[in-house]
Formats: sequence, C-alpha cells, structure tokens
Amino acid sequence: MSKTVLWAVCLIAAGQGPPPAAPSTPPRPRLSDSVYPAGVADEAAYVDYLAARTRSLIDAADAAAEPPAEARGRLAAANWILARQIEPAVSRVLLGIPAASDNEVIREGIARAARQLAAAESALARAPAAAAEVRRSADARDAPQPPLTEALQSTLTDLSAFADALAVAFSDEMGGNSEDRARAAASSLAILLEDERPGVAVCATLMQALLYHRAGQMDRTRTVLDLALQAVPGDAREVAFYSRLLRCRYLAEEGRFAVACSLLLKLEERCFEWFVSATDQAEAGYAATLVRRQTIQAWRDGHQGPEADAHRQWCDAAIARIEEALAGEPQPIRLMRLRSAVPYLLDVEAAFEQPSAGPDGP
Repeated sequence: MSKTVLWAVCLIAAGQGPPPAAPSTPPRPRLSDSVYPAGVADEAAYVDYLAARTRSLIDAADAAAEPPAEARGRLAAANWILARQIEPAVSRVLLGIPAASDNEVIREGIARAARQLAAAESALARAPAAAAEVRRSADARDAPQPPLTEALQSTLTDLSAFADALAVAFSDEMGGNSEDRARAAASSLAILLEDERPGVAVCATLMQALLYHRAGQMDRTRTVLDLALQAVPGDAREVAFYSRLLRCRYLAEEGRFAVACSLLLKLEERCFEWFVSATDQAEAGYAATLVRRQTIQAWRDGHQGPEADAHRQWCDAAIARIEEALAGEPQPIRLMRLRSAVPYLLDVEAAFEQPSAGPDGP
C-alpha cells in the first residue's frame, strides 16, 4: 500500500474527498505469495507443496530405526502441519475471508498432527527399553547410546498445548462444555507466554486470546492481547500484527466501532514503521484496510435508531471510497499472512535434510 493511497483513505474516513464511484465487485484479495518456494506459482500449488513436505516427514518417521529418531520425526511432522500446512486456512479465517473448506481443512490438519503427537509419545515410551537393549548387547559396548529424550518430551508437551489450543479455537462444537475446554486450553498456554524461544510467546498470545474469546471472557482477552498500536516485536512480526488486528475486531464486537476504525487507520500508517520491506508494508496495510472495511460493514448492518438510514449511507460511501482507492493499486491485492500458525519448536528443516536420521541424528 502506498502512502498516497493511505492518505486518500484517511481523507475518505473523514468524509472528505470526491464522491465515491458506483460500487463494483473488486477482485478477491489473496494471501501473500512471498512464502512460495521456487517452482510454486500460486496458492493451490503451495498447498500441494506443503502436503508433500508433510508426507515426506511422516514417511521418514515411519522408516526410523530407533524410537528416539522416530519420536523426533513424528514431532517434526506434527510441528510442520500445525505451523505451515494449516497456515493458509488459519490466515484466511482470521482475516475474515475463509474459503468454504478452510475450517474443515484446519480441523483435519489438527487431527493429523494429533496422531503424530500420539505416535511420538508412544515412541518416547519405548526409548528407555531400546536403550537398555543396546546396553545389554555384548556387540554394542562401543555403540553410540540413544540420545536423552527429555528435550523431545518437552517439545511434545509444548506442541500438544498448541495443538489442543488450535483444536478448541477452531472447533465446530458450541455450548455444553466448550467454554470450559477453551479456558482449560488457554491455561495450558500460560507458561508459554513467558517463553524466550523465537515466536513462542507471540503465538501463544494470539492463541490464548482466541480461546478466551471463545470462552466469553472478553476481559481476559483484552488483558492478553497487546495494545493495538504497540510496536510489533522482532520475532513473528506477522503473528503479532494479526494480534493487533484481532484486538480491533474485538473492540468492534463490543460496539466500539469508531475506536476500532480509528485504530485500524493508524495501523495502516504504522506498517511503514514496523516492517522493513515495501512488500511487507503493503501487505500489512492491505490486511488492516480489509479488516477496517469489514468493521464498517458490520457497523452499517448493526446500526439501529432514527438516524439509521443516514448512518448506512455514510458507511456505504466510506466502503465505496475504500474500494475505489484500492482499485487503483496493483492487482490482485496481496494480504500479509501468518507464515507460521505456531512456532517451530524443533529443527524441522533438519528433518527434511536427514529424513532417516538414526539415534545420533540432529
């Protein structure tokens, strides 16, 4: 997003600028293509690439010779699924532009990751027996010993917390004990809010906010989320930016539409300070503009009272002007994506490089 367009949109929000053009149907915005590897040209091919990488990790875990190596492979596969394979669907849902199948894709991905986590737990349970067998073998006195499993067990615990959080946050279950499950899942993330590993605390914050919102605890949601205009941290900037968009959404849900729109306008400006590359600046700005347009639409649709007609006309004009301004930008509009829905908790890339690593593998 250029600064020229940003200032034009600011004037529009203030009721200035030329009258809007007749409403039109703009091209559907798309997620950023900056994550595509070489040879991947579009989102469908990217989804296929992610699925193929998942299969390679699971195949490597299936072929592992020792329980610790299998556990590491299972954890890598689960981490990849939760971080990368479901990310496109999670990004679209959080931006309010879900595809028809996105929620089902997320739930299926979480279930697949959960199966890998369960298999990792089983492999770790077998690891002590395997180590004892090595020690008993007269021919293996000088053989390398299986690595300690404490770090893998810790990774399993943390990945399971993220998997449970995602499963509850994107569950289609409503009522009953769903609110209790959301509170319990949020509590399991509490220790990760203090974690110093890159991206862990930032991702845990976003997940915990989604869970408290699902539990109907808006006071806790506001407490967890950073202030909308607080600078994004150096790690997981995209996730932190989504947290700020989420805070604005929740303000609008509480009826504070004007505050939400004002903050979103300021977020569009802050993109030029928080992000270094012109691509990131533009895509973050477009994401904030999209959420602001959605907020104005909700404000329009929910307004009641004697001035409802005039208010709806104002909202219609504001929406039309936003779309007119964006129509002059390069198409299709690309939106900032999460990149990773959860952080990497182990070296997943090393698992790709050494798919059949034995007990002395990385």
